Amino acid sequence: ELEAREPLVVADFQALSGDSTLAVVVTEGLRADLAQSSFVTVADRGRVRETLDRMLRPPGTRLDPGTAREVALRMGLKAVVEGEIGRAGTGYLLTARVVTADSAVTLAAFRETAVDSTGLLAAIEGLSRSLRERVGESLGAVRASAPLARVTTPSLPALRRFAEGSAEEQAGNRSRAIRLLDDAVDLDPGFATAWHSLAILHYNSNAREATLRAMERALEHQDRLDDPRRHRARAFYAAITGDHRAAELEERELLTLTPDDPVPHINLSDMAWNRGDWAEAEGHARRALELGSESWVAHWNLVVALLDAGKVEDARWAAEEARRTLPGDLDIQRQLIDMSLAAGSRYDSIRRHAATPPVRRAHAGRVLGRWDEAEALLRSSADAGGQARWWRYWDRMVVMGDPDATDAIEEAIDTVIGVVEDFPERPIAEVALAMAMAGRPDAARKARVRYEERVPEPVRWADAYLLHAIDGFLALDEGRLEDAFSALRRSRESTPWTAPVDAFVGRAYDLAGRPDSAIAAYERYLHTPWAYRIGFFHSFADPVLLVPVHERLAYLYEELGDRTAAAGHAPAVLTLWDG
Repeated sequence: ELEAREPLVVADFQALSGDSTLAVVVTEGLRADLAQSSFVTVADRGRVRETLDRMLRPPGTRLDPGTAREVALRMGLKAVVEGEIGRAGTGYLLTARVVTADSAVTLAAFRETAVDSTGLLAAIEGLSRSLRERVGESLGAVRASAPLARVTTPSLPALRRFAEGSAEEQAGNRSRAIRLLDDAVDLDPGFATAWHSLAILHYNSNAREATLRAMERALEHQDRLDDPRRHRARAFYAAITGDHRAAELEERELLTLTPDDPVPHINLSDMAWNRGDWAEAEGHARRALELGSESWVAHWNLVVALLDAGKVEDARWAAEEARRTLPGDLDIQRQLIDMSLAAGSRYDSIRRHAATPPVRRAHAGRVLGRWDEAEALLRSSADAGGQARWWRYWDRMVVMGDPDATDAIEEAIDTVIGVVEDFPERPIAEVALAMAMAGRPDAARKARVRYEERVPEPVRWADAYLLHAIDGFLALDEGRLEDAFSALRRSRESTPWTAPVDAFVGRAYDLAGRPDSAIAAYERYLHTPWAYRIGFFHSFADPVLLVPVHERLAYLYEELGDRTAAAGHAPAVLTLWDG
């Protein structure tokens, strides 16, 4: 017998009639209707995908019954829902079964018919409601659920496009998924679930204007979202528009509705460590892992919280546990490389986290300024093209911030502009700031104008610290020192991630010929909790700034005659660069 809220893995339905897209529609519709239940829990797609990754299955692997049962066993779950859709004369026959994950024994079976395609949504709804009653949900609760057509769409063609888009997203084909979801909302402009999914895809593509537009449309029709998704949508909108308090309240409300879902715990852990509450961040990260999350973010949040709370040995244990649990996860490897850099590890020690594949060994070289090695490794990897050029962009950004590299500035600007043209959704504010820091105010102003053309005002809050810093360096170039440092103070006040701003302030004082103030700012950067220096939420971070900051401190201390202090920074540079 299944217990209340015990997660079920929903397998991809099989098409007996040859129309595989209808099977995708039935699977998606069943998941959507089951999501309304307070008794039945559908296994999170993200966790299923992570489990498939660890089974070494390629992106887009179909969740056939056998694969679904293996996934359920690996996730520690007892049961799977599987089924088929086939023709029955001119209509359709839908069948579904709840089977045990370990032995494929049928616990319950259901069937529904549809006289034609217009009756498919009602048939899917019938399957879902029969399943919910059979596993113990009260008849009253089942009947109180909104009709499937209301929480998804009454348009079968729109649901078909949505289901196909979801499958493409699972396969990693983001651009194809976006096109299909665009088709879905064209067919039904009130399809709130599709708008929400489209917003997330745009967000992951760094297309902020499209993200905001899609989320606004989703919330216009939020009465067509089930309760958990409504809270997720509200939390997401609040987060992207900078209303952190509202986002946190929505996540906590979601947690009361779905207490066994690790995702709200991961998000609340993020929010806690953003405000420096390491104890709460640790608690939520641990709870997410206890609930079975295999997300690298949950592991990473635990490492961050422990390290910045001063629990160094616990953090090291958590980091090694993450490596053991997620041996092939590229994201956790990348973050462990950055953690080692922040901890002052030698090059060979950092490389230990990146033995394979080449892209991760390249990242180890990148964070230490070994650009030629990084690019050579990237050329040997599958994702060489765009990734190599993007990392070369950061190489040029470092040069533009180096006061001793004036001969390379023009080449750097050409490289930066070229890469940004190739990657139009990449962060233009960083480009403008790098140009301002490099003493190219005209280029900085042009980049700033381009930013304002592309990024809608409601989501610019995330770049406020960069925009204020740009104003500061432009004022510095014009000789308006008080205005410059006032703008940089506003930059520091506008973000919890103050570490990069301290590096900017140090650079500004450096340019203004105020070595004591420059040293103080650079030292603040180095003494900031490293969670705020790893580039998790911003691009100006240790991989770009750490070595130049050490170099400038060594130089400035030497100029002031403090050779002891200078010697304390020069070895740091040599350790990082020379290994």
